[in-house]
Amino acid sequence: MEIKDVLEKPLIVRPEDTVGGVASRMIENNRHEAVVLGKGGELLGIVLARDLVKKKVSDPHKAKISQFMIEERPILPGMEAEELINAFLVNDYRSVPVKSEGGIMVLTKMDLLSLVRGSPEIKGKKAEDVMKFPHCISMGDSISSVRAIIKGMNVSRIPVVKNGKVEGMIDTLDMLKLIVRGEVSKRGEPDEERTHLEASPASNLMRKGFPTAEPTAPLASVIDMIVESRSAAIIEKDGKLAGIVTPGDILKLFGKEVKGAYVAISGIEDEDDFAKNAVYGEIEFTLKKINRIYPVNYFVAHLDKYNASGKRAKYSFRARLATGKGFFFAQHHDWDIRIAIKGLLDRLEKEVSRKKERLVF
Repeated sequence: MEIKDVLEKPLIVRPEDTVGGVASRMIENNRHEAVVLGKGGELLGIVLARDLVKKKVSDPHKAKISQFMIEERPILPGMEAEELINAFLVNDYRSVPVKSEGGIMVLTKMDLLSLVRGSPEIKGKKAEDVMKFPHCISMGDSISSVRAIIKGMNVSRIPVVKNGKVEGMIDTLDMLKLIVRGEVSKRGEPDEERTHLEASPASNLMRKGFPTAEPTAPLASVIDMIVESRSAAIIEKDGKLAGIVTPGDILKLFGKEVKGAYVAISGIEDEDDFAKNAVYGEIEFTLKKINRIYPVNYFVAHLDKYNASGKRAKYSFRARLATGKGFFFAQHHDWDIRIAIKGLLDRLEKEVSRKKERLVF
């Protein structure tokens, strides 16, 4: 199977469309993203449901979707699967636009799962090999609590738990219903209506239809469940929540394991073995320290090399670190590849330490 075989037709919107109108269409079409095209059909950007949920929209009647649009360069269908996976993880993509013969298409994390299902990295793996324990809420927790978790932990879905059992799931599309309700509420009292909704139980928004599996279930079958339902899979043991498997958890398998965490670096392929070993050595050393603060799930980075044909090259790393307490991003560059990666890792470690201090005090 090739990338072109898993591409999807996008939900197309215009920059002048209202936030409420786009949110309604996202819910109706079960799409977490919309592609923004100009009058001439040119790609202007992409809008994610997660971004709409993170920001409170004061007036969905008037707010234009262009205010929430992010610019993403379209990728080409000829990219290798591993390079695409790394790009998704390091940039926290949920979907990206793709230029194809039929025009602008989109590639999502779900599509990538279909692409890699038969890969050697998946063979023999079980759900428990990639699952993690999710951020959860109880039946009585408020909608504002869900919004805070989505914003603070950068997650897209949250299980609703009662006595250890998952009663339902809330994702960013469910939260978009608040925006739609805001659009049709009485215009005379928008703030009062919004306050009431934010304080209401989040369980009012939860969905009960989601895939479940045992920890020992083959990962390939879990992937099939996720792709078919377009939802994360809840992992249960003896009827109780044991973990969750998301598309990102599966894609991290395409890196190498370093001290219990999956590490993937793209752009380093042409460097000599000495440089590669130095880079991975710095990563292993730092992840070991960070792991004492928060459990590390995976680390992905991309290396850009400038003036590569000259006598000296500048190395620029950008990276994303996934931990049990959320995600951290950093970027650093230097003329020496070892100093560049060390500077990047030092920044990540400082960000993790700062978050720890904020939570303590």
